[in-house]
Amino acid sequence: AATTPAGRVDLGVVAVTARIGADLVQSSGVVLDADRGLVLTTAHGVWGARSLKVSTGIAVLHGRIVARDACDDLAVVETQPRLPGLVAVRPSADGTLLTGRPIVAARRRSGLPSRGPELLTQRVTVKPGAAPALLPGLRARRTMTLEGALPAAASGAPLLGADGRLAGMAQVVQRGGRTVRAVLPWDAIGSRLRELKP
Repeated sequence: AATTPAGRVDLGVVAVTARIGADLVQSSGVVLDADRGLVLTTAHGVWGARSLKVSTGIAVLHGRIVARDACDDLAVVETQPRLPGLVAVRPSADGTLLTGRPIVAARRRSGLPSRGPELLTQRVTVKPGAAPALLPGLRARRTMTLEGALPAAASGAPLLGADGRLAGMAQVVQRGGRTVRAVLPWDAIGSRLRELKP
């Protein structure tokens, strides 16, 4: 399991609820920059949203998309208002994902914090080789296949290595009656984030 203290992970993992048309779409995210209130999630989970709610370990906040890359299925959401107490999950030291070894997907329940467990963790495994296409138009050249029964609401969930750091992000899409699960490793995310201009 991840060695990062559970309280710190809890304050770095969020649930995202997007109102897209008449639908409420649930996904997950991870705090990238606590001071600026920036959260990383999947673009397909927030694309076309009329409103965004970001559930944190502290409160439910409004969200606003400040950058996105549809081809790699990445979006950066800014929380409003900015609250002290959120914790950015640090990226993996070497930026690599070890295939065939269990890692942990972390996500949280949406809505206000309650007395029940808010942080949900699940062991998953990364398989070598490229993942199948998530959606038409998604380039996602560096994705790998993710094994584990993650639901669509786990899309955007951080994948934590044994050091408790961010090794990648889960991408989960329901397509044609089946669920496609992929992982975008941190090295691909980091290089794409350097190109995005909020």
